[in-house]
Amino acid sequence: MSGSPGFAAILSLLLPGLGQMYRGRWVRGALMIVLPIFTVLLAGAFVAIADPLTSFVLRNAAAVTFLVASAFFMYHLFVVADAFAGKLRDIGSLRGRHVVDYLVLGVVCIALAAFYAAAYRGSAPWAGLASKVFAPLANPPLVGTTAGGQEPSPPEWTGTERLNVLLLGIDSRDDASTTKNTDTMIVLSLDPVNKTAAMLSIPRDVYIDRPGVFTDKINAAYAYGGYDLARKVVEDLLGIRLNAYALVDFDAFTKIVDSVGGVVIDVKRPVRDESYPTPDYGIERLDITAGPQLMDGQTALRFARSR
Repeated sequence: MSGSPGFAAILSLLLPGLGQMYRGRWVRGALMIVLPIFTVLLAGAFVAIADPLTSFVLRNAAAVTFLVASAFFMYHLFVVADAFAGKLRDIGSLRGRHVVDYLVLGVVCIALAAFYAAAYRGSAPWAGLASKVFAPLANPPLVGTTAGGQEPSPPEWTGTERLNVLLLGIDSRDDASTTKNTDTMIVLSLDPVNKTAAMLSIPRDVYIDRPGVFTDKINAAYAYGGYDLARKVVEDLLGIRLNAYALVDFDAFTKIVDSVGGVVIDVKRPVRDESYPTPDYGIERLDITAGPQLMDGQTALRFARSR
């Protein structure tokens, strides 16, 4: 077996499977690189399309994060050990291996453990927050009406429970052709006890299939049934209760920004939009330079709308 076992372990630390390729096992190395990528893509796609599984993952995000981090750590550790050991017939043999190789292997294993511990520690707070936000309710809301035909009213906030607010951004220009779709839908969840907040943006193209109640993209719910329907659809989708909402159109967005003296935004990359829509449904060119800058209401609106 050619190549240094210690250096092979280092290479597989940097990229699982690279050490195997370095020692001449190209097929095995390629499979070890592809396997975790394929697994992540497959699992992500399955979670995205399976509603019950999505809810389970969100409500148990802390435990799922720990299990995923542990699984990747064990896999990465196996790949490093495999790169160090070489072919099966070489396992247990000291031939070709020096003390320095074993020292390198030990350092690599420690570095690997430290990396995954840091990754888990960094993601654990966000996972814990997701678990709290999407915790199952004793009486989960359902799209529709109560047994008596009355619409359930939003729960009264006690001042200590998590406060969930639905933020809606709507195009409500004075024109008959305006759809009134809420192209921005964000759930803001506030924890008054721990003084933390979380925001979840709902993609506007999420399709809701509730025959007899609402069957369309979620951003059309407000246009069809106002806030009541939008609230019920979002509650049913996420399994949470909404306490309040805020609806902002273009004009309100501009006035809010101007009322606080503008907003400072650090534009990461220059924005150039050759077909920015104008109020009269024409187009114009929009140029915003990169870097921190104070934007007034109109500029901030243009920056937010430009895609």
